[in-house]
Amino acid sequence: MIYTLIQFFASLTLLVVIHEFGHFIFSKLFKVYVYEFSIGMGPKLLHYKKKNGETEYCLRLIPIGGFVSLAGEDADDNSKIPDDRKLYNKPVWQRFIIMVAGATFNFIFAFVVLFIMA
Repeated sequence: MIYTLIQFFASLTLLVVIHEFGHFIFSKLFKVYVYEFSIGMGPKLLHYKKKNGETEYCLRLIPIGGFVSLAGEDADDNSKIPDDRKLYNKPVWQRFIIMVAGATFNFIFAFVVLFIMA
């Protein structure tokens, strides 16, 4: 029983990492400021930020879900981030790609797994 739960949470975590990495990589590619790349929800267990780096990488307590926090996700984001690095100032096609990238990465991962299994 416990082994099944461990497998479930490991599989879910892998899917979340792949999904959030899709959002993250295209945000970086389009030069959107990324505050945080986080796996899990709740309080931070581990976190890392490079010196002079912009992104904080976190592992959180509850292993369900995750998120990528981007500058400009909210219209009232009045931080000291330059306007050209905020999500809402990017062209619509770039915002669309960033939002769809997570599901697309999961779709590609499913094909890779099926290919390996075959």
